[in-house]
Amino acid sequence: MRAVLCLSLITALAHGQDHGAVDRAIEKGVDWLLATQALDGSWRGYNTKSPTGVTALCVYTLLKCGLPPDHPAVTRGFAFVQAFPVERTYTTGATLMACHALGPKHRPVAFVKQLTKQLVATLQRTGWGYPSNATGENPVYADTSNSQYALLGLQAAAAMGAPVPKTTWRNAADALIRRQGRSGGFGYQRSERPTGAMTVAGLASLVICSKALPPRGGLQPKLKVARRRADAWLQSNWSMTRNVAFPKATKETDRWLLYHLYGVERLAAFLGKVKIGGHDWYAEGVPVVLKSQKKDGSWQRVMREADSCFALLFLRQGSRVTGLAPRVRVQRGVAAKSPFAIGMDGAHPVKAWVSKRGAELRRRLEAGKTPVQLTWTIDDEVIRTVKLTPDATIEDQVLEWRSERNGIRRISAVLKLADSSGKVEELRSNVLELKIDNVPALGTEEIVKDLGKNLIDRDDTVVDASSHSQWTRPEHVVDGTHARAWLAAPDDDAPWVRVRFERPVRARKLVLTSARSPRERDDHLARPKGIEVSFGGRKKRVVTLDDTVRKQHTITFPARSVREVRVRIVSRYPGKVNSPGFAEVELRR
Repeated sequence: MRAVLCLSLITALAHGQDHGAVDRAIEKGVDWLLATQALDGSWRGYNTKSPTGVTALCVYTLLKCGLPPDHPAVTRGFAFVQAFPVERTYTTGATLMACHALGPKHRPVAFVKQLTKQLVATLQRTGWGYPSNATGENPVYADTSNSQYALLGLQAAAAMGAPVPKTTWRNAADALIRRQGRSGGFGYQRSERPTGAMTVAGLASLVICSKALPPRGGLQPKLKVARRRADAWLQSNWSMTRNVAFPKATKETDRWLLYHLYGVERLAAFLGKVKIGGHDWYAEGVPVVLKSQKKDGSWQRVMREADSCFALLFLRQGSRVTGLAPRVRVQRGVAAKSPFAIGMDGAHPVKAWVSKRGAELRRRLEAGKTPVQLTWTIDDEVIRTVKLTPDATIEDQVLEWRSERNGIRRISAVLKLADSSGKVEELRSNVLELKIDNVPALGTEEIVKDLGKNLIDRDDTVVDASSHSQWTRPEHVVDGTHARAWLAAPDDDAPWVRVRFERPVRARKLVLTSARSPRERDDHLARPKGIEVSFGGRKKRVVTLDDTVRKQHTITFPARSVREVRVRIVSRYPGKVNSPGFAEVELRR
């Protein structure tokens, strides 16, 4: 459910921005995120080895844009994140931020403590990197971006009461000071040229450490100097239209512009400043962000899901808001001119009532006319009719109603009044437009319930196929997320996909999920119908699948150790795009 974006409106006005344009951009962006969430709760990520990172960022963004913690998109997203190991630094930091945004009543306390210990344990003397690097081929690898997300996560963890040792803050601060370049700026790594995005990240990280450490003594003098030097570099190289790099920005550095802009927003929030060095950063950045939004509501420079999150968090000023403000957009229409006005609380199920008697209704009542019937309509369909007794009050006639689908619904009311002769006339209320987006998508409950049951280790597989379409790969069937899929080439008449295991997997169920295209009808893609299943050269089994992409297809067999699974599509249900495939191929007990 969405309500007027009160906080974004106030901040936009403070910066002289068109709050209507900002709110519309946020609403379109959130709509895009909701529409592109996969049935298992995931969003498409950068790395198939860490599928939960972008999903955690999307959940955090939705919460900061005002979706409630019990919104289906949030609960499904969290279920997905918690179903898999959270291993990488970016993922861990973003997940802790999302946990904090949930609010105290919904936070998974044990999960928060586990992730906090993980970040504390993976800190190296040079900062944070990817844990695989930190403990593998390069034990001292670290970078400014990973370090920033680790500190953002620890800041959120500390705010939730999770213990973070003082030595962690101190060692992180020391690593940042040593990482800073001679010019005062920060590069991705110590040896790389400074950029705007990394300098903002480094400066924000210095601020986090400074606030976490005792206010006097220790590293505070060095932190103060480091912050002053980074701020000076930022002022000398200020830009909200490019990700400035020394000696000059390039197309490669500018790909990270939205990451940079969100970093500036975050820094301003940490510093508690409306302006940075005299620059009205929000007023400068808003036109850049609004101009780069695509027609479908997304943004893309590097990767659409993450870039859309950075843009939304900038517009929403996500580092400042709690995320608990309602964001149901209620269009009040012509309430001021209506004979009577209706209002609602923006929740779902819908609760609406008569909120005000207009001048026209008051005149009728003063003339002796009596309300005899109140009718509630939604999308011009009568939902409820109430016969009014002489002692009834129209303000007490509350409508409570639950929608079975998402979308914009138009709510209005018709009041009938009768005079002493029995003659009846009708007065119509204003129309409220309510966007409903918290009705769970069909088929998600079963899929979310089964998260984490797959026995396949994607790092222990070799996957190939007869063909694949653009942007889809065979290995996507074992990447642990429905957000990616394998699709056969349109001209492949008998496509197949094969998964081979380095170590045999003991199982008795093969579970297949047909591929679907986000934001399209379920029949947009051709769907597998008849399939031929074989396990490592054994007898082939022919199965007919139901025509659905919202249901898992389970094929049982006698328990065995499986070294290879091959699925061939022998017939298909037609679609606009003749590319059938699978989102996931799973083995279960």
